[in-house]
Amino acid sequence: MRYAIVSDLHSNKPALKSVLADVASNNIDEIICLGDVVGYGPNPAEVLEIAYSKIHHFVLGNHDAVIAGKLSSENFNDNAKRLIDWTYRSLDDKAVKFFNSLPLEAAGGNFRCAHGEFANPGRFGYILEIDEAIDSFDACKDQVMFAGHSHVPGLFVVGKSGIPHWIDPVDFGIEDEKRYIVNVGSVGQPRDDGIRASYCIFDTEKKDVLFRKVAFDIDEYIDCQKRSKSPESPTYFIGIYHDQAPRPIREIIDFHRISAEKSVTSDVETTNLQHVVAKLRKTRLFLIVLLSVSVIALSIFAFSYFSQKSLAKKANVEAEKARQSLSVVKKLQKTVYGNINSSLDKILPKGEYDLEIPKMSAAVSETNLARNWIISLTDPEMQSLSTEENENMQSFRLRSGKPAEMSLSYIAVPLNKGTRIAATAYLKSESFESGFIELMMEEKLADGTKRLLCHNIVDGIKNYGNWRKTSITVPKSEMPKEDGKLTFTIRGQFKGEILVRKCSFRRIE
Repeated sequence: MRYAIVSDLHSNKPALKSVLADVASNNIDEIICLGDVVGYGPNPAEVLEIAYSKIHHFVLGNHDAVIAGKLSSENFNDNAKRLIDWTYRSLDDKAVKFFNSLPLEAAGGNFRCAHGEFANPGRFGYILEIDEAIDSFDACKDQVMFAGHSHVPGLFVVGKSGIPHWIDPVDFGIEDEKRYIVNVGSVGQPRDDGIRASYCIFDTEKKDVLFRKVAFDIDEYIDCQKRSKSPESPTYFIGIYHDQAPRPIREIIDFHRISAEKSVTSDVETTNLQHVVAKLRKTRLFLIVLLSVSVIALSIFAFSYFSQKSLAKKANVEAEKARQSLSVVKKLQKTVYGNINSSLDKILPKGEYDLEIPKMSAAVSETNLARNWIISLTDPEMQSLSTEENENMQSFRLRSGKPAEMSLSYIAVPLNKGTRIAATAYLKSESFESGFIELMMEEKLADGTKRLLCHNIVDGIKNYGNWRKTSITVPKSEMPKEDGKLTFTIRGQFKGEILVRKCSFRRIE
């Protein structure tokens, strides 16, 4: 099964629609919501309607519990209380009935879901510190636990040492000897240093957890606030959008964990996701058998009905369609400038290793390549890469006239097993309209396959009016297990211009 796990939708219709569109493109079987469908945002009824029609499983969040009448809004700070009271008045009895039908937890084969803490889910405590993570690890024996509530994506990992440690969002594979508490972040009210909705994909067969960040239309959200006439209040991600500096998460949280005596209870049993999976598999098997029988019957009928002449004519038509499709595919293929098989011969030296940016008289082309760099463009007519001198320093300039993908990769560098590498680049945006930039390091193995070692999406690139240092570091768990080659890539899907300079590798001893 591939689950999309979302949380804290908070009545944000533009964000939910963007996330559901992203989910639809990722081969997802079912969607799980970890609570707080409503609260804060201007569209509680619309978001609840969309969520009810698209999401398969829910657990109860603290904002939802207020609507259900199980929790008093007095447990929130003044800002959140004002908004949840307005939300309550905006919803009808059907919403109250729906939230009363939700359990506090959902359980799968080796994983469990709750809104906040697992020691007592009805208290809605945050899991922000090591001791809070230990309480949840001790209370729940499942290997992987998914939570929301804090709106900050990332994970606590505990291994043989027994001491959990926090890791910022990174895709990972589940290891047998470790346990995980994964915070999937927030769809409707992101509180990290970015302005994108966050959720996770959990593949139970491959045992992979993938973090996803999705841009949504913040201006549309602001318009929805004005149209709904919801109470005016400061909104964290809008503050970031308007260039305000992020604050520590402890200063932002708005809900105080209630006492054990007042903790929310639910008569609804914990959702058993395994029963749902078994039922779904039986349904799929039946549909596959039915489809196979139908295909065989139709094939026999078609073979007996059509004459040889008709079949030949059809074959000619199909061949012409295939030729036309092939020509379209060729037009959509990326244009790559540089030799993707080229590489350096020497192992990276200790310390800093600068990735030289060559001087070029014109934009990169088939006859004007950037030495030691590989450039990939989706649309060469609308995109270009050139070099220039800025402040006595050589820089790349990436231009994209439409929101399409382009990338800049340093040729493969020999890498010994067990070597840990950090990469750095300085970025600056000019005339940047929309999109994202990310830094990636990949390992190219002897058989030609590639393995992603680490990546980092640069949040708020639109606001990089001055040069900013960005870095990524290969985690210890992802260090190469065999000799291979390392590639550093700056990739983006954007409209506008980006400047890049001072790229370097650094071996971590």
